[in-house]
Amino acid sequence: MTGAAYAGMLVSCAGSQPAHTSGSQPADPARCSALARPAIDQALAEIAKHTACTTDADCVSIGVGSACFDVCNRAVSKSDVDAVNGLLSKADCQQFQAAGCRVTPPPCAPPQPPKCSQGHCE
Repeated sequence: MTGAAYAGMLVSCAGSQPAHTSGSQPADPARCSALARPAIDQALAEIAKHTACTTDADCVSIGVGSACFDVCNRAVSKSDVDAVNGLLSKADCQQFQAAGCRVTPPPCAPPQPPKCSQGHCE
């Protein structure tokens, strides 16, 4: 699988689920999703850059989320976990939060053991 195809697959699987705020006026779910989308796209594109492997042992499954999204788990290179977590911690969620949006974690299937396929963790 090419890197571009893999990145496309990751984006198609992403699903942030913004929730209403606890205030009297709920946040607009469509607006919250739109505000989260750039951070999701950036995170998944960066994760796709951190999937190189030669064996299954090179891969681990990590939770992928931030203050404005949760897209369950993704497989990444074991050696790149700290880099990926650093990128996730820097996700730009300011507008999402300013709009009163919150993330409700989506129902996530238990992660399958990651494997190395054609040089990429999946």
